[in-house]
Amino acid sequence: MKDVADSIAKALQNEELMIEVKEGLSRFVDGEPVNKNPIKNDPKIEMRLFKVTNYYYWTLDEAMECCRKSFIPAITIEILDYIREFAGRTDVIRVQRLTDFCPIKIMTVLDYEHYAMYNNERSIYRGKYTWEMSEGNIRNYYNIFRKQGIVFENDIYEKSRKYYEEVDKKMKKIIK
Repeated sequence: MKDVADSIAKALQNEELMIEVKEGLSRFVDGEPVNKNPIKNDPKIEMRLFKVTNYYYWTLDEAMECCRKSFIPAITIEILDYIREFAGRTDVIRVQRLTDFCPIKIMTVLDYEHYAMYNNERSIYRGKYTWEMSEGNIRNYYNIFRKQGIVFENDIYEKSRKYYEEVDKKMKKIIK
């Protein structure tokens, strides 16, 4: 039994083997690649902002100037894009860093406590857009775009805020 456990432990530490296993599982679950490029055109970006720490800027030059004055590395700048429609969803937020080695996150809200992230790799294999549900919220991204004037197709966070304000008012009337 100990030999089996040792063999499994060694296999898990073998990075090349783990990559091969992951690719094999992907082919087993998703099949062979169906569509090499499910996203035909670059999405139409309605608004782009640049984030440095908790400050937002309209241009990259402004963000770079902030980094220079505050002694913050420029690679920490996040590029936030609001895209009205992308891969079959509306109100999509794309977050990326200035560097190429950081993954791009493409997200949209599902409900008050969940959001979806676009998975391009699985979309290639499945031949259709694949969004994967995640727990948590992306309210902060929505709030900053709302403050800049974006009107969302389906603003779940704003609807829930109004709902809870109404409930709060009713509760205050009951308590009085």
